[in-house]
Amino acid sequence: MNEFHSIGQSIFIAEKYFKQFFKDAVKQFDLNRAEAMTLMMLCADKSLADLHYDKGVLSRTLQHLEDKGYIIKSASSVDGRANDIKVTAAAIEIGRSIDRIIVDWNDKVLSEIEDKELLEKMMCIMIENAQKLANER
Repeated sequence: MNEFHSIGQSIFIAEKYFKQFFKDAVKQFDLNRAEAMTLMMLCADKSLADLHYDKGVLSRTLQHLEDKGYIIKSASSVDGRANDIKVTAAAIEIGRSIDRIIVDWNDKVLSEIEDKELLEKMMCIMIENAQKLANER
């Protein structure tokens, strides 16, 4: 890096390049970034709350995934206001491919960083602090 960037600028720049890389990579599956990330989280049986999408974005994204045949939504037997979501076999295959795309990105952009665990811990702290700051507003 030739010029010093603040942490915020660096995150912004890295995010810009990741978004473009990811958008191009998931185009082959007829998915946008939000759909691909949501599908990957569902396939990994992880909480969609970890994506930090607002309810409207998440609702539209799930509807698109259902329309494309990647998920099946049904009313929850526990909470009538909620939906149970099941991924289809096609979604599982695509989820694995999306996961490989992200691993490839990580391997390439972190190739010269020695202490990846420390970086991950620091990023988690930054995210928590950013959430606190956003909630204060």
